Amino acid sequence: MVLCVLPNGQAISRSGFTASRRLGHAVLRNLARRRMSEVVRLAWDLILPGYDMVWVGRSGINQADFSELQEACVQLLRRAHLLRAQQ
Repeated sequence: MVLCVLPNGQAISRSGFTASRRLGHAVLRNLARRRMSEVVRLAWDLILPGYDMVWVGRSGINQADFSELQEACVQLLRRAHLLRAQQ
């Protein structure tokens, strides 16, 4: 996955998901977007407010285990400094 981030100046964060035709036909692209959406939904409480994020699916996303996607999501959020401080 790839994460693109911009501050939005609001009190909320927003996410969008995209997958190119290189991933395959429409069913595979939709599967990739749904999997990314679920991974981000589960990590939503960890994300700082005030950012717009675009998640881009790359090749191999549909072959990856869900736990690998979760790990990649948290790693991308950490690299972008978007994780809340843990209590």
